[in-house]
Amino acid sequence: MTDDEITIIIYTSLDHGHLPNLLVMAGEFLKWFNLNFEGESTEERDFRDNKEEIWISTCIQAAGIIKAFNSMTSNKQQIMTKEWWENQRYSNFGNLLASRFKAKGHHMKTLRDKFKSQGDKLSYYDLFQFIEFTLAIKLSKWEEDDLEGRLDRLGMAFIEFNEFNEFSMEYGVDWNEPLLETDLEDILDAKLNLSYKDYQLSEEDFFHGCPSMLTSEKAALARAN
Repeated sequence: MTDDEITIIIYTSLDHGHLPNLLVMAGEFLKWFNLNFEGESTEERDFRDNKEEIWISTCIQAAGIIKAFNSMTSNKQQIMTKEWWENQRYSNFGNLLASRFKAKGHHMKTLRDKFKSQGDKLSYYDLFQFIEFTLAIKLSKWEEDDLEGRLDRLGMAFIEFNEFNEFSMEYGVDWNEPLLETDLEDILDAKLNLSYKDYQLSEEDFFHGCPSMLTSEKAALARAN
């Protein structure tokens, strides 16, 4: 293979959750070698389109990392931390969001009312419609996908206001509402961070209601303990 081909394969297999660390995901890497490229199948076209999108997003985000790194005067090693990357990764949208709300503060009330009308759990569709047509922020498909992953880590197909509030704070947007410790993601995080020694088994840990079959490693360790 040529150097260009190797570069494309590697850079479209990187873990975007830790992009500055240049970690290659085995699953994405192996797709290049497990797919049959002999014909123009639907699977091949989908693969090509997906990898093209990943390549574009990788190049854009890599350029952002380089620009941010070059602007630093000290503590440059912070770019290897997850906290720095989480802020940098969404900074394009976050900064645009802050500037739009600063210019037209009434948009904040409109968006807050939308959240309230859906029980503080706004659908993807309504949020991205608001972002594109009310705030006039045009996001690429990969930017929307990344943002969904950030705002809805549990994949619930909606975005909790508390999570959006936390995200907004990172870019200077103040909703004048405190962060809650009782949203679904916080509850899950607390459960995941709990030691198996302190874990209390419940019926939710039983696979199809069977006490002898458990749904997680932590539940199994708690049972054994």
